[in-house]
Amino acid sequence: ALNVSNQDIAAFLGGLPEAKMHCSVMGQEALEAAIFKYRGIEVEHHEEDEGALICSCFGISEPKIRRVVIENGLTTVEQVTSYVKAGGGCGSCLADIEDIITAVIDEKETTAARIAAEISEAQIRKPLTNVQKIALIQKVLDEEVRPVLIADGGDVELYDVDGDFVKVTLKGACGSCASSTATLKDAVEAKLRLRVLPTLVVQAV
Repeated sequence: ALNVSNQDIAAFLGGLPEAKMHCSVMGQEALEAAIFKYRGIEVEHHEEDEGALICSCFGISEPKIRRVVIENGLTTVEQVTSYVKAGGGCGSCLADIEDIITAVIDEKETTAARIAAEISEAQIRKPLTNVQKIALIQKVLDEEVRPVLIADGGDVELYDVDGDFVKVTLKGACGSCASSTATLKDAVEAKLRLRVLPTLVVQAV
């Protein structure tokens, strides 16, 4: 249930008009809070949402708008208003919201281009032996992935390597976090594909 997203909720309801998408966001947050309370886990707090205030009418910060835009792939101001109500009051922040959306899209395109270049470079490297591959995977996990996860209260441990399948165990906050799947793909798999092999697939065990 922790993996249920606001998009899943909207789909289960047969789809929601954009003007009501904020209801699915609130529903997902309420579901997550209820599950955490039932399990005795401290409710996840998005500290990154705290920052410069963009929409004073609804108290929405720049970091929160950026997070919602990234998580839901939003591309218009109207979509942002539908999801978190920002810009739905006096309208004085609409230009700022547009700037945030543009910045996120530009960053995404820049990152995609960089990753494509790095993958292309990795593909022409000399093939690794199994021993070299496992050693490099462990090195990347220890030096580039684990420090980031540990800083957020989580951790990852290499469990096994079978061909291109890398099996890992998520620990701490990462193991119980609602976004553990995203962590696995974005923080672990993406890094290993860049630093080791572009064909690697990371699985949690």
